[in-house]
Amino acid sequence: MPGAPRGRALAAMSTRFGYPADEALTRARVLYYMQIGHNDAELHEPMAERLHLIPHYLLIFTGQTATTTEVVAFTRAIQALISGNDT
Repeated sequence: MPGAPRGRALAAMSTRFGYPADEALTRARVLYYMQIGHNDAELHEPMAERLHLIPHYLLIFTGQTATTTEVVAFTRAIQALISGNDT
């Protein structure tokens, strides 16, 4: 799969939620290629809007509802990456 490290990480996310290997790989590919399309479309969507939708993205991508703790941790990690404080 192109983007092998990312693809493996995405597939691992799906297997963590109990999806069989073939479905996990398929989900990983869909997410990976969707992100490429999002980047190519140059949507320039405000990060605040994307972060606001994180719980919905996670539900759609994993089939599971994220806890508030998970959403807060993910949001903080993304904000740290954006600000360059990803240590």
